[in-house]
Amino acid sequence: MSKNAAFKLFKLLLLLAFAILGFQAYAQTPAAGREYVLLPVMQSTEKNRVEVIEFFWYACPHCFAMQPALEPWIKQLPKDVVFKRVPVAFDDSRLPHSRMFYTLEGLGKLPALHMKAFAAIHLEKNRLATPQAQADYFAREGVDRQAYLNMYNSFSVQTKVNTAQQIWRNYQVDGTPDLAIGGRYLTSPVRAGSVGASLQTADWLIAKSRKEQGRAIPPR
Repeated sequence: MSKNAAFKLFKLLLLLAFAILGFQAYAQTPAAGREYVLLPVMQSTEKNRVEVIEFFWYACPHCFAMQPALEPWIKQLPKDVVFKRVPVAFDDSRLPHSRMFYTLEGLGKLPALHMKAFAAIHLEKNRLATPQAQADYFAREGVDRQAYLNMYNSFSVQTKVNTAQQIWRNYQVDGTPDLAIGGRYLTSPVRAGSVGASLQTADWLIAKSRKEQGRAIPPR
């Protein structure tokens, strides 16, 4: 089986599991300390928007498993919801993956190669642990190798990585994946019980955040 076929099969199986288990109706309303946590200090977010942040690490298997359900969920978010991704590096050995994220973003290649980076690590067993390994891999996807390395080592990428490190610390993230909603709530598959339940909790927290801002649901 080709790597593309294997990747498509993996996504299909995850989506099937998500459909069966993920969106089962809650028997009770999500509660602080159970499906989500309330941050002690509210973080700054965009005005008149509900901000959702996915905290992730490319080598995290749970983050990879969440992607097939997360992507369609992102596409159906209301217009007043802004979705962002923040890579998390709990130690220096993980920083190359944070730099990889912002390098792809800086080159305008993130939409096309974000999931391929996940697949390279988890399906092809290519750790992409060094800039050279990353440049070699993405060169096969049409990215100029030297342009990749130049962006990887740029001041702008370093600045974004430093900012990301400060953001996840401010949100008190202690595991991945984690979803932050409205600058004050955190939910995750571990807290909510499944990927689907965490997204359902996120929907509930988006509505809660909007209500706390005194705004109505916008038209789609």
